[in-house]
Amino acid sequence: MEELLNNNQYCADCDSEKIEGVNMQFGVLVCKACAKTHSQFNMPIRRLHEPFLGEEITFLLSRGNKKVNDSLLINLDPWIATPKIFKFESVRYWYIESKYIQMIFARERREKKRPTYDLNKYWFYIDEVSKRFPITRGPVTRWEIRKMVNDAEVLFLESYIWHPILGHKWCHVEKTLDAINPSSEQDDIVTQEKYQKMLILLDKRYPHLKGTVEVVVGKSKPQKKWLVLYMKKLLIFPSSNSSHFDLELHLDSTSLDLVDSGNSVMISVISEGIKLLISANIWEVMEWYHSLSLAVYLIRNLEDDLVIKEPDLSEMHVCNVTTSRDYMGDKVMEGQLKKEGAIFKSLNPKWFILRTQGLYWYASKNDKALREKDAIRLFYDSSVEEESDAKNGFGFILISRVTKITLWAENEEQRSKWVYYLKETIEHLKTLHEGVCLLSMT
Repeated sequence: MEELLNNNQYCADCDSEKIEGVNMQFGVLVCKACAKTHSQFNMPIRRLHEPFLGEEITFLLSRGNKKVNDSLLINLDPWIATPKIFKFESVRYWYIESKYIQMIFARERREKKRPTYDLNKYWFYIDEVSKRFPITRGPVTRWEIRKMVNDAEVLFLESYIWHPILGHKWCHVEKTLDAINPSSEQDDIVTQEKYQKMLILLDKRYPHLKGTVEVVVGKSKPQKKWLVLYMKKLLIFPSSNSSHFDLELHLDSTSLDLVDSGNSVMISVISEGIKLLISANIWEVMEWYHSLSLAVYLIRNLEDDLVIKEPDLSEMHVCNVTTSRDYMGDKVMEGQLKKEGAIFKSLNPKWFILRTQGLYWYASKNDKALREKDAIRLFYDSSVEEESDAKNGFGFILISRVTKITLWAENEEQRSKWVYYLKETIEHLKTLHEGVCLLSMT
């Protein structure tokens, strides 16, 4: 037991020094507050000072906080809220559920494996001085680049250079001085690591979030608003169908925080003298907070190197907050199909949009009004097959749990396309389901 305590001096979840409980399912030692939350999820918790059997001690020694955290926190990013930072009970509850039950931090990400490069070779530069028109020159050595920068005859601080370590973009000399002329204390391994981290950030998908939340602006009363994280801005609309926003906040001058609201937490956003409070259920709040935190993190760390892909403006009215009951998923494809009327069985053309969570249809392409019955939720066990109906043409059948619907395309090519993407979407849901099942068994 003494060895166990020496190896696990801090709580596995919040780093508290007051260890009082042991999770006998995962083999971690936790503080009193975290132990209480663990027990809310029916995980077996023992008090630290209770007697333990020899085989129980052996099990705990084989696990321990570090080993378990190394497997459950593979992708815990620096912008994620944890009980180490926020001592609120709702954050603790969300974090422990995410870590041990949902295991969302244990899912390995497929990040590109980037090779290391010799920093003394393979440098290129754009010569804007020696010729009438700019010309790319290289490869040259780092020593040659350094000399040209020091001489300030061909290369200047605002000149462009490139090396494989910099990724796909040409960079100003002034932004790469630590690689061109590193200090005596910084070796090339440290430089490689720095630029590798930058390239990993460049690969991050910039968040664009849209959904309904409760908003308080300044001292006003709470109101339901349509909130949109768009490019480097946070826009507040009266509703999802509004074309003009009430308020615009710039994220490059924004500070974020979580504040206690009694039973839950709210997001505090302060920008240009305007204070905004955002509230919803804890899962939606955390998703909004992490998306906003990621956006601010990327803006501040990448600055001008950040390239943001503009989102689909036709989907600005569609909720993509995955923890919201209004979540519909990302658009996969869209087009016109025919379906039978509810009363009269004639075939009527509708505009269909397949999203990652279901199939939705509207009166026309420009229609934004969606009735709850005009949708079929897709699951991992849904199925689709072509319909051999010579009378009505190119039909296919979609079966999703208790719902069955037959749709008709204009031609064979369109039918094949819809069937293909429906099967791909269902297969993706199946992969996600199997992944969750596998993690829960680990």
